Amino acid sequence: MSEGIPSIWVLEDNDEDYQILEMAFTRMDRPIRMTRFRRVRELIDQAEKLRPPTLFYCDLRLPGESGMQAISFLTANPRLQDIPKLVFSTSSNPVEIRNAYRAGANAFHVKRLSTAAMIQLHQSALKYWLDEVSIVDECKSIVSTEQSNP
Repeated sequence: MSEGIPSIWVLEDNDEDYQILEMAFTRMDRPIRMTRFRRVRELIDQAEKLRPPTLFYCDLRLPGESGMQAISFLTANPRLQDIPKLVFSTSSNPVEIRNAYRAGANAFHVKRLSTAAMIQLHQSALKYWLDEVSIVDECKSIVSTEQSNP
């Protein structure tokens, strides 16, 4: 379970898909801080400068690089590897799904055709990851470790 204001990094190049995500989040009963990246390179360049997020939302199909590269980058980075990585893609290709999990994705969701169904999907995923699952809060882990070591 997440306490405080959750921070979500979103890798999404499509403005319409991002607006649907914003609609879903604003309808939740809690504030959510979102940071959007349109390209994998932008995410990689900013990742070390920003505080680690609570969750990472990722579209796979992006111009140039694939969202799969972002998942691999986060998974390989010791500071960011524990962040739950959620894929939202138009693809239902079993090979892409398998590759996403092998790269370090924690969930793979196929995007729905209707806006209402997408909002529902985003809200369900967010509720699950923030309210039902225990996830690592990087800042709390650091504080707890520092306090327990004299």
